[in-house]
Amino acid sequence: MIISHKHRFVFVEIPHTGSHSISAQLVAHYGGQPILRKHANVTQFLGQASADERSYFKFATVRNPLDSSATDYAKLKNNHKGQFTDPAKLMENGGHVTKDHLREFNFIRDNHADFAAFFRKFRSKLYNNWFLVGDQHFDYVIRFERLQEGFSEVLDRLRIEQVAPIPHVNRTKGKDKSYEEYFTPEIYGLAAACYGPFMKKWGYDLPASWGAVAIPRTSELQFATLDRSARFAARFITLNPDNAILHRAKVFTDMATNRKS
Repeated sequence: MIISHKHRFVFVEIPHTGSHSISAQLVAHYGGQPILRKHANVTQFLGQASADERSYFKFATVRNPLDSSATDYAKLKNNHKGQFTDPAKLMENGGHVTKDHLREFNFIRDNHADFAAFFRKFRSKLYNNWFLVGDQHFDYVIRFERLQEGFSEVLDRLRIEQVAPIPHVNRTKGKDKSYEEYFTPEIYGLAAACYGPFMKKWGYDLPASWGAVAIPRTSELQFATLDRSARFAARFITLNPDNAILHRAKVFTDMATNRKS
């Protein structure tokens, strides 16, 4: 998370949405400085901010989850930057690689698993981005697909002159095709059921190439219930993802919304 007291803004860094590129620019050129941890959510900021800081302009980024899942697979399959075989990158050693990451990496490596097999095993639950919890507190959310335009719009609203364009500094090695090419017809329906409600909320459409595939009504109702509950809670309490109770709630939610293709 990046804050600037000079320009009165807070940038909430959402993983895999181009946030690294924006954060680097904010620190280098716009008086930004890191606070809390890198991927803290907005409720964690609000829980410790002063009354004045709570009024700062708050913005974040969002990405099409179909694209994110394809990127996840490419990183795991190609052992991006060697991180999944480097002990120093493990969470218990101070890194960011979790046991779940290793489980996914080993599954792909040991089974030579294609994307469809990976998606069925690890992405077949109702999707929501827990780092975006409390999104009603944001003044602006930049789409990953138009990162530069969105960032320019934010600076415009803050009345800050842009110094330099945003470089794409964290490309995924081995992702040599569009995300749509990773998805095959046998998982179109599963992807629509799991990711469709989140996509609809944030203005993303299912790919036109999928034809008549639709988001199941049951998925929309489940998502709406969970999303409203999270938004309500975010009005009053800090939703720290490291909280053991919240972690158990997320695990239960994932199990309860698991789909089988």
